[in-house]
Amino acid sequence: LARAVALSTATVLAPTAGEFDAAAYAELLPRVTVEPHTPTP
Repeated sequence: LARAVALSTATVLAPTAGEFDAAAYAELLPRVTVEPHTPTP
């Protein structure tokens, strides 16, 4: 999930459709935190 979030953001930052910003991906990936969700009743 963290990789998907970082990649989707890096794709939006790319200037050309179908590409992604590799530098942005490398920067974003370690910054994404995935935590479990506990639904409330």
